[in-house]
Amino acid sequence: MSDDNARAEQIGKLQAEFLKLAREATEPAAPERMRGILDAIGSVSRAWSRELAPNAGPFGEWRTLAEAGVTFADPPPRRAWLLTIDGEGALPLGKCGVLAAGGGTGKTMALVQLALAVATGRPWLDRFQVARPGRVLLALAEEDLEEVTRRLYRAACAMDLDRAQRAEAAARIVALPLAGTPCALTLKDKQGNTNEAPALAALRERMSESEWSLVVLDPLSRWAGDDTEIDNAAATRFVQAVETLVSAPGSPAVLVAHHSSKASAASGAANVRGASGIVDGFRWAATMDRVDASDVTGVRLHLAKTNYTRAWDDVFLTWASTETGHEKGAEGALVLANDATRAKLEDAAATSDGRADAETRRKNAEARSRNAETKAQAEARRTREADERAARKRATGRAIPPPSGELVEVEIPGVGPKGEA
Repeated sequence: MSDDNARAEQIGKLQAEFLKLAREATEPAAPERMRGILDAIGSVSRAWSRELAPNAGPFGEWRTLAEAGVTFADPPPRRAWLLTIDGEGALPLGKCGVLAAGGGTGKTMALVQLALAVATGRPWLDRFQVARPGRVLLALAEEDLEEVTRRLYRAACAMDLDRAQRAEAAARIVALPLAGTPCALTLKDKQGNTNEAPALAALRERMSESEWSLVVLDPLSRWAGDDTEIDNAAATRFVQAVETLVSAPGSPAVLVAHHSSKASAASGAANVRGASGIVDGFRWAATMDRVDASDVTGVRLHLAKTNYTRAWDDVFLTWASTETGHEKGAEGALVLANDATRAKLEDAAATSDGRADAETRRKNAEARSRNAETKAQAEARRTREADERAARKRATGRAIPPPSGELVEVEIPGVGPKGEA
């Protein structure tokens, strides 16, 4: 057996031992053993990397663009898209993004519908065209197989897929129902450093066996490691881990489902919850927020960030039902709002945005007022303390030192005010 095969086998055994402990661990010492395995995997991987590329270092091979055969004298290749809207790119292949929404808004169902759209080549939400149909990895870490099947059935009913189309989708979708299974892609070692977890290596290895168009990881809270939502460094490391998945055959788009903060959901304008490193790290971000009009409720899909596309207009959705003209069984799936409903939802969303903007301006004004008040109070305190020191000096004939960090003028007998004798 070659050294490479031996190291690969060693890492594989360690990963298998780690995953077995994660699924079956009940003894108190299990977490410590799992971290020890993680450290061992890191040590073997680093040694292997040094042997494979002893002069490359952490930045890969160091060479000029010309040496790498890269030229920008001619136009570069056209960007490859997974989704388009109105004939323009909406979601690129080979990039990672995040879809955030409040609980119960329908983000998981929207992503299940996206999986079906990519697997069959049918439009997503009747608004986005699929530019490259293909295989989909639908990894739902909060659902069991029965619930995944239920969601797929509802989505297929809403999309009016016939039996042949459903069979085609079933042959192209790999569903991972992982409820109750530890699946974090990053973990912290004993020193508190965030590293790749064995689950990430296992995922990459299985994905290397086929070509993919889309990978869905739902939700971030299950796939991310410790402190990802509160620590920018951990958040950045998680995004980097997710980015390694786009190197799989087919260069898939990778979407991570995430929650919005409760405050943003209450204001009617969803955001991406947690450390800023999450939204800063992902190159594409969209949000879904609930919109309540006078006689209808819907969902707004909003492009919050994009580094590769033009901004597209908000997409307004409602939930499928027999009243919306969909077959029984489609309940809970999202469908494009008709013109009349969209107009009502647009007006309600504009009003909600205005309230949210006004609330933001009010909070900013309060913060500025508090800051100004704090500065005024500090100046008044310093003036009062200076007056008290002057009064004590007159009473005792001795200078009273100011609090640490403050400077005062001190008169020295026989020396003028500018140090002149």
